Amino acid sequence: MRIQSGILLFLSMILFAFPAKAEKKPKPVPGEIEITAAWARASVSKNGAAYLTIQNHGDRAHLLIGAETPLARKVEIHTHTMDGQIMRMRKTEKIGIAPNKSIKMAPGGIHLMLLNLERKLQQGEEFPLLVKFQSIDPINIKVKVEGIGAMRGSSGEKRDTSGHKQMSH
Repeated sequence: MRIQSGILLFLSMILFAFPAKAEKKPKPVPGEIEITAAWARASVSKNGAAYLTIQNHGDRAHLLIGAETPLARKVEIHTHTMDGQIMRMRKTEKIGIAPNKSIKMAPGGIHLMLLNLERKLQQGEEFPLLVKFQSIDPINIKVKVEGIGAMRGSSGEKRDTSGHKQMSH
């Protein structure tokens, strides 16, 4: 009886170790997508924003489709458009990154909106962010929190927001 139980246990382990239907997902090329200069401003309300640079070193386009952090109930990709003299923030479902190109998120431009924060973001801390793409596995990064009025991350990369008259959310 013990031998039969052992054999059944062994066969069960093999069955669960190899799923019946494997998802077909293209294998990422190591280093194809690089995320740098990840930062956020210290927050004063229940919402915040994160900024980063995504470099596509590959020969195929990729789509940024979202992000997650345990500090926010929801993370949305936002862009800004001008409506006359008023800048309006708009949610978008995805952002394309062409082969051998990059996108730089910045205040007044593309950013990740952190909605319903569990707590305020404090200058000097770091928090985890899972960045999601359509055709490759998500990438875990750390985001450094800068001061409330910061216009750039600690990398020193300045974000040009001149000419923005008024912004409406």
